Amino acid sequence: MALVLADRVQETTTTTGTGTITLAGAVSGFQTFTTAIGNANTTYYTIAGQTTSEFEVGIGTYTTSGTTLSRDTILTSSNSNLAVNFSAGTKNVFVTYPASRSVYVNGTTLTATNSSILPVGSGGTGITTTPTNGQIPIGNGTNYTAATLTAGNGTSITNASGAITVTGTGSTLNPQTSAYVLVAGDAGKTISITTGGVTVNTSIFSAGNIVTIYNNSGSSQTITQGTSVTMQFAGQTSSQTGNRTLGLYGLASLVFISASNVVISGAVLT
Repeated sequence: MALVLADRVQETTTTTGTGTITLAGAVSGFQTFTTAIGNANTTYYTIAGQTTSEFEVGIGTYTTSGTTLSRDTILTSSNSNLAVNFSAGTKNVFVTYPASRSVYVNGTTLTATNSSILPVGSGGTGITTTPTNGQIPIGNGTNYTAATLTAGNGTSITNASGAITVTGTGSTLNPQTSAYVLVAGDAGKTISITTGGVTVNTSIFSAGNIVTIYNNSGSSQTITQGTSVTMQFAGQTSSQTGNRTLGLYGLASLVFISASNVVISGAVLT
């Protein structure tokens, strides 16, 4: 079953009462519901008495067998927008485009009545609520969700009316007071270590991730190259890999070229 609209579709009926009507054939120059709408499809209809002021606009389902049109939803009518108890006499029945279901351009503004929502498949967002300050449509796999941006490490976000401001705030500090093994959540962070050193393992980080290590002590700290990791010492005359020693209050930067290949450089680093 589908909602079908078509041009120049008009028949007559002599059915009375408030129930399903039986169509009596096309008005000269018009199409029948059978030809234009089709069996079991719905359409917007108008029923109007030829010699009375009775009228009804609604949504109905056409059935080829019996050539009947049900009156499923009443949109407007001469009976206070309720189903009309049609009196005897001939009525015209035609396909219409109700004002309450129309979409139209008012100047340069596209107006959709009846709180209509333009679906994603038609180029819309499918969002049914008014967005709050800073909300934007974000795809969720099937539709869009109105959501604000969430700050990650080293950033702050202000979601304001009509504007979103992203500010870099620097690296997040991760203090450690014993031997520490880097984890994926350390990407973009600074590890402040006081004792025990730091171990870099493979397949924890992705290419482009950066981790900073600060020796927050008066003793040297060892940065250990984990199994299957290549930790290249930057700025040397020849390739140097392996563990590094970070001197007191030294600072080292680790840039991951891949999950297992990292370049290390820094101050008081040997």
